[in-house]
Formats: sequence, structure tokens, C-alpha cells
Amino acid sequence: MTARRIRVLVVDDAADHARLCTILLGAEADMEVVGSLGTADLLVETAIRLEADVVLLDLRMPGRPPLEALRDLVKARPDSRVVVCSGFDGPEYIAQSRAAGAAGHFVKTLDITELVGLVRKVARGEAGF
Repeated sequence: MTARRIRVLVVDDAADHARLCTILLGAEADMEVVGSLGTADLLVETAIRLEADVVLLDLRMPGRPPLEALRDLVKARPDSRVVVCSGFDGPEYIAQSRAAGAAGHFVKTLDITELVGLVRKVARGEAGF
């Protein structure tokens, strides 16, 4: 019996970064990118419909504030673990992400391949800060 793959939803208005995440994670045998959004407007509904295990959520986007959508997602689908992706790595950003219910924080200036291990970590229920 094969284990279920980690279902990932990418939510990022930067099309190049979203595409890179999709290619990188989609190449992993234990992961499947199930969808992509350019805003957090439909985050909750989409994560529920696609049964996302892990959501990669950009911290700054137009439309609905991502941290507000994150708080609603945690209430509506607590099984989805969220990794906030940001160009900022200051402690205040990490604290805001944690307070909203994020399971991890990824700084976009880091080596993108580190994201693979972080997705696996939060999918197992571990914190990724």
C-alpha cells in the first residue's frame, strides 16, 4: 500500500515564485500540487475543496489580507497546515504568522530547495519556524 501524497496548495501573487514552487514540489514523489491561487480571497473554500494538507501562503498580496484568511482557514479546516512565505524574516513577521495559526515560515530569499523539507516537516505536524 502506498502512502497518500502531501497535497499542496500554492497561494502567491508572484507568478514566477508560484510556478517555481509548483515545479519543485510537483517533482517530489511524495507531494502533489493540487492548486494555485493569486490572492487569498478564496483560500478557505479552495483548501477545503482540494483537501489541501499544506498551504504555501504569501504574506503580502492584493485582495483579502493573507493573515486574516489564514485565521479563518485554521478554524474551518484545522487539518491544513500553513507555511507563510515572505520576503521578510524579521521576528515580528514570524510572530504574526504564528499568532494567526501558521505551522511554519519560509523566507523567499533562502534556497528554494529548503522548502521541500519544510513542507514535509509541517505535513508531519511539526513546527517549521
